[in-house]
Amino acid sequence: MATRGLLACLIVGIWATSLAGFPQCTARDRIKALLTGRVSEGSLIQAYFLAEPSVVPIIVPSRDVPGGLAGLRRMVRLYFPRTNEGVAEQDFFIFDGTDMSGFDSRQQAQMRSAMMNGSGGLNSRSIISAEFFPLWVASLVQEAFPNDAPAVANVQHHHRTVPTARIVLDEKLPPVLTMFLDKPVQWILVDYSCGLVLPRPGSTIWSWIKGVYPEYSIGMQQATPHLISWTYGKGLTWTCHDRLVNWWQDTVANPFGLDMVLNMMFMSVGWDLPEDIDQLLTVRHALMEYRTRMIFLVATIEFAELFGANMQPVERALTVIGESKNEAVRRYIEQDYVTSAEEIFRAIEKIEKLNDEAMKRKERAMVWVFVVQWLVVGSTAMICGFLLWTLMVRRRLYREVETTRPYLRRRA
Repeated sequence: MATRGLLACLIVGIWATSLAGFPQCTARDRIKALLTGRVSEGSLIQAYFLAEPSVVPIIVPSRDVPGGLAGLRRMVRLYFPRTNEGVAEQDFFIFDGTDMSGFDSRQQAQMRSAMMNGSGGLNSRSIISAEFFPLWVASLVQEAFPNDAPAVANVQHHHRTVPTARIVLDEKLPPVLTMFLDKPVQWILVDYSCGLVLPRPGSTIWSWIKGVYPEYSIGMQQATPHLISWTYGKGLTWTCHDRLVNWWQDTVANPFGLDMVLNMMFMSVGWDLPEDIDQLLTVRHALMEYRTRMIFLVATIEFAELFGANMQPVERALTVIGESKNEAVRRYIEQDYVTSAEEIFRAIEKIEKLNDEAMKRKERAMVWVFVVQWLVVGSTAMICGFLLWTLMVRRRLYREVETTRPYLRRRA
């Protein structure tokens, strides 16, 4: 029973890890992020932030929810923090195509207040659609973002698809985007769909896009803004001109979309930008590999125990490996990626050896299963063969049929 209990705890722990990233580390708090809008469309929200160790996501469905407006409000009621403190403790808010009709005025005021008091935020252009843009313009939340939504609403065609567009970065600003200039990112986009962004006074333009709205070109670049930010109260918020499921998430055109968004988060919460993005990616991929190997190992343990294998030594060793992984996550959150890489690769090496031990124990248990199965099948075959030979070949239980005379009933 104790073994089953430990195994159940391990499975529950891994399941929780797969939903919420990695366990909380006490040395430095992870970034608490409220993600709303298209939470069921694309991997930027579904996979990126669930797998990123430095982020604790709260997902609030608020777009294309079954059940119409009633279903939408029910989802918001279920998943949105219930107290002012719960909203205020969120470090970052992402609105990706959000239908604001699901949020009442109190909830909108709570989010706006959180950003005014120091939380960051990011909204995408996907809310600049004919159906949902008026709701966004009328919301309290849009006041916290650098895009002048009411001004954009006065433009008749604030969404266009163009044959070619080019993204140009401002290299004088911190390397939120410029650290990816030498990476395999497509800065020239073909048949591209985007929305108009009109920066509010005091906004910072991080990147420009040429070839979309020449009549609204501003600045020396003679282009329209692509990514902008501004300081709202004590908070730093951002607006990108397109949907987060477009160029930001296209792993072919831009395999570093998550890291760009993370850089915005880091800037908003006061974290340092990573100096070596390749090292960060190495650690993140290693953490994902560790999680995959752990899930496989626990499944092996559970399967082997069904056949009577003694897996207690393997289960006890898992706790030791978990300490190395927790240290790797803690170092990752502290942005010490070199030490984090050393720790996680050490944990992966240990889990490989432990997996070999688990497989050996499983194979020993399976040997006895195969032996018993062979004995049962073999003995059954011998018994059936003996009976078949006795009944059909030797025919010892049969007697020869004698000829009988037909009986004719006499006529009366």
